[in-house]
Amino acid sequence: MSNMNETTSTATPKQHRRGCPSTSKGIVKDWWWQRISAAFLVPLSVWFVALLVTRLLGAEPATLAATFGNTVMTVVTVLLLLMGFIHARLGLHEIIIDYVHCKAKKRATNLLVDFLSLALGIGSIAAVIQLHLMA
Repeated sequence: MSNMNETTSTATPKQHRRGCPSTSKGIVKDWWWQRISAAFLVPLSVWFVALLVTRLLGAEPATLAATFGNTVMTVVTVLLLLMGFIHARLGLHEIIIDYVHCKAKKRATNLLVDFLSLALGIGSIAAVIQLHLMA
């Protein structure tokens, strides 16, 4: 017969992002954002590679400025950068969740990824906007 004074442990929610209890809403939201960003990145990447090959490789700075002087080109490039950084950030967070087991290291690494994604994203978008304004 078992001892009645033993404490029973209650199930704790699975740990997910930054040591917080996971919720199905947060996991599903991240999953959808990964799929949405990937869906945007496929045609945007094809467009950008075609743009590089046809107009930008070996082009003069004036051609580069004229290309990004077009508002549509600038908006599409900014959208490509935005979706790329969102997708990269979400993917890196998933890798960190899967392979970093120490809560403090997981939190620090996630914060570093967030900071770098934001800083590099803002810098890249600012550069494209600056090219647009130069034209």
